[in-house]
Amino acid sequence: MKVAIISDIHANLEALTAVTENIHAQNISSIYALGDIVGYGIDPYNCIAYLKQHNISSVQGNHDYMAATNKYPSTISSMAKNSLEWTHKSLSKKSKQRLLNLPLVHKVTDQLVLTHASLYEPEKWHYLNGDDEKTIHNHFTGQMSSLCCVGHTHIPKIIKKNSQNQRIHNLTQESNKLELNQQYIINPGSVGFSRDLDYRASYATIELDDKYAQVNFHRIDYDRSTTLKKLKKNNADPKIIKHFS
Repeated sequence: MKVAIISDIHANLEALTAVTENIHAQNISSIYALGDIVGYGIDPYNCIAYLKQHNISSVQGNHDYMAATNKYPSTISSMAKNSLEWTHKSLSKKSKQRLLNLPLVHKVTDQLVLTHASLYEPEKWHYLNGDDEKTIHNHFTGQMSSLCCVGHTHIPKIIKKNSQNQRIHNLTQESNKLELNQQYIINPGSVGFSRDLDYRASYATIELDDKYAQVNFHRIDYDRSTTLKKLKKNNADPKIIKHFS
């Protein structure tokens, strides 16, 4: 079985289109999304519709929940809140209900589970950063599968828990052959709002057999100039415009 995993689209239609076209060129028919379909970008409706049109199922991200409910934590940045308030106003009731109906966790197979942030209190959107071993161990207490795919941080990486000594290791290679008798967290990075020094869209492919999973990370160029023009035309937050400039 071979699947593609995408995450954190953030209403960037140009990036989403480029990524899915690249995936289909590899004859991969199964694509799963890890949430945050909306937020920051100015194509929320089109991205929601695109996933539906291409039969791409998704779990719910924190931006999806906030855009649908117009409820925000006190820690949210002004940049994120401004974009989400605009998104909430621009989306139809049907689109907002679609975001609310997304599950927090999706089991693809016994070996592969998806969530946006963490399996530990998934509704609280904990960040699984490589230096926060307590939060990572909390996540692994709820992970029964060999593989769990998460987004949220926008940084592509793999976190491995050694089954013998319980130690945590970070894997950042582009290509990884994983033994399924161990446990891993796989983050494909962000499609539409990169947070590392590579501004291209990011996603992952996973090929599974009985003993191994081949995980590859991919970076794809897309039409950033069109994305930037749309943001400026719609008077997006200056920090978001600067991100794409």
